[in-house]
Amino acid sequence: MKNAWDVTPIPLHGAKGNTAIAAAKGVSVSEWEIFEVELAEVYSAMIGMPYRSRDAFKFYGEPSNFKSRLDELEKVAEKYFQTNCNQGFESRFCELARLSRNFAPRRNEIVHSCIRPVIVPGSGAYGTDPYGSIPYNGRRFTLFLVPPLYQDKKYDENNKPNFLYGPQEIDYYTDCFRWMTSLALTLVALLRNLGTPPFP
Repeated sequence: MKNAWDVTPIPLHGAKGNTAIAAAKGVSVSEWEIFEVELAEVYSAMIGMPYRSRDAFKFYGEPSNFKSRLDELEKVAEKYFQTNCNQGFESRFCELARLSRNFAPRRNEIVHSCIRPVIVPGSGAYGTDPYGSIPYNGRRFTLFLVPPLYQDKKYDENNKPNFLYGPQEIDYYTDCFRWMTSLALTLVALLRNLGTPPFP
């Protein structure tokens, strides 16, 4: 992996049952939502609203998808730093926005995926079985999060999915989401200490 947000290498082992992988998926999705709460706090601080302001959260959450919410947050940040010049804080925000935009596709893959049996690479044929049975007798399979089969762009011409996420891979991204939350929390604390008067 060249970058922390890249798709993890195809693993050899997933999960033996649904519970572990479903639990990992649930925790990961939750951690991303916690992260977005802190992005909303960044938004709130930059528009001069109180901590945990419901109105600020409402304004942040108006766009229906993350890309649009982040676009709006970046517009607010641009205006904020025009009147509150602080290169250190602005650098922190730009890095947070960059990480957010690059990790968002991994979050989407985890959310919009399903648990399927997959033939273990190296033990024979490789591919998803649309019926949920063992495609080739005597060959091992394991469970992964994979793209739904209707997402054709997520599969190559040999029916290989673009990603396979077992509990370990999901947990890796969960840790990354927690790390981004800590960066957002730090930025909120810095902005609150600096003071955030409303825009004129």
